[in-house]
Amino acid sequence: MWVVPRVHDAGVRDVKGRRSRLAQQAALARLGQMAAVVAHEVKNPLAGIKGAMQMLMSRRTAGDSESVVMRDIVARIDALNELIQDLMMFARPRPPRLSQVNVRLLLDEAVAMLRRDPVGSSLDVRIEGGNGTAASPSIQMIRATVLNLLLNAAQAMNGHGRIRLTAELCDGAWAIEVRDSGPGIPIELRHEVLEPFFTTKSRGGGLGLPIAKRVAELHGGTLTLTCPDAGGTSVITVTLPEASQEARDSA
Repeated sequence: MWVVPRVHDAGVRDVKGRRSRLAQQAALARLGQMAAVVAHEVKNPLAGIKGAMQMLMSRRTAGDSESVVMRDIVARIDALNELIQDLMMFARPRPPRLSQVNVRLLLDEAVAMLRRDPVGSSLDVRIEGGNGTAASPSIQMIRATVLNLLLNAAQAMNGHGRIRLTAELCDGAWAIEVRDSGPGIPIELRHEVLEPFFTTKSRGGGLGLPIAKRVAELHGGTLTLTCPDAGGTSVITVTLPEASQEARDSA
């Protein structure tokens, strides 16, 4: 009698997991090459344009109406530079050297930046918790990650609705949660929204959530997305390690 060997589910999952990781590494390698080209071809010209615009601004008198337009141009150049940095960070991240970050201050600053964006100016945003320190190489990196999540929530609600931003320390890790009252994410798209360059928006590069996920993983944390099947709420949770006692003592 022939005996048909059984393939264990765990073994199949392991093979699939390895294939998925290899595919992701290949995609990141291609992205790294593209990011290097973009940085070389775009970043230097942008720096020249920004420098020229700042020189022209310095020649304007106080209250000049054209200064407002020039400041807007500089802000847009800065946004393009940030996109290039996003590409570089996603494709070729550097291992973080962790130090301490005040969590509540980080959340307050991210919300303040959201308020300066038209899509976030009318939202009901509330912050809870965050009294403590997390481990991070850069407050700018984590603040930008939280801001990305807030902007995604604001855009999903078209600038109208509620966002609850909470931070809670549990078992040595901070769980930073962004909960919105928007329409939620369709079931068939929930796996895709964390993939680079996937977007349902008319503008944007589709890197907001993937970068947030990557930043969390660089810190030894995670990013998870949950939605009720009926929609109505999206909950994104980023976990970050608590700052070590050594980092707190040296601060």
